[in-house]
Amino acid sequence: MKKFFISGLFLVAAVLFAAITFPELTGRVVDNADLLSPEQEQKVSLQLEALESNTTDQLVVVTLKSLDGYDIADYGYQLGRHWGIGQENKDNGALLIVAPNERKVRIEVGYGLEGVLTDAKSSWIIQNIILPAFKSGEYDAGIQAGAEAIVGILMDPSEMDEAVQADPENIESLFGILFPIVAFFSIFISILPTYKKPFVSTAISIFFGFVTYSISHSVPISLFISVVVGIVAYFGKTDTGRSVTGSSSTGGYSGSSFSSGGFSSGGGSFGGGGASGSW
Repeated sequence: MKKFFISGLFLVAAVLFAAITFPELTGRVVDNADLLSPEQEQKVSLQLEALESNTTDQLVVVTLKSLDGYDIADYGYQLGRHWGIGQENKDNGALLIVAPNERKVRIEVGYGLEGVLTDAKSSWIIQNIILPAFKSGEYDAGIQAGAEAIVGILMDPSEMDEAVQADPENIESLFGILFPIVAFFSIFISILPTYKKPFVSTAISIFFGFVTYSISHSVPISLFISVVVGIVAYFGKTDTGRSVTGSSSTGGYSGSSFSSGGFSSGGGSFGGGGASGSW
């Protein structure tokens, strides 16, 4: 019995401490899946080198033969930290990850770039630039165009603002995030004395207007959300005890740094920001 117990402990320890085997960081482009020709790889590498020279931001393109059974978001997060892409004091690194065998792609964004290369912009690039090319079998074109779009945003943070704001999917996602929060505050306001409702609902309306603008960077959308939130918050419940929503009234780690082929990562860190897609 003791032998079985000890064997079990070793087995559990092996599982817990099993680590992902990451590819070697050989440069700004790590094409392990052989999706790019040498000429294409050099072209992308020069774009990424120019980006770093102008901004200190680091972007690495990596193609993988396999994700080894891992979700691409988890793999990308851990790979970014393992390689330490970005400067240590800025965490300004990003990865464009392509796994053709699993038909997955991800843009992984370091802490310091999450306000510039937002989840919404990362998703827009994947859905509108990268995936259309991948679905046609043009992996090289998708990678080049995707990398170019990411570089464009990092060089000019306002790039693609209008396109992303107008994307219906992003507007729907915004409502999906805010609606449960609004519902919660409407219930909270409903238990306040009547004379306090106008002040609290106005404050919440203004707050959500600022939050929406910080996400969408769109004044019309922010004003619309602000007004809707104010109305929903103030009229959180009717006299019959029903809510507007229809429900009843009852009831650190820091990354390593690597150097290879004239390219050196700086020890940047990642927190899971970015977006994924599949085809």
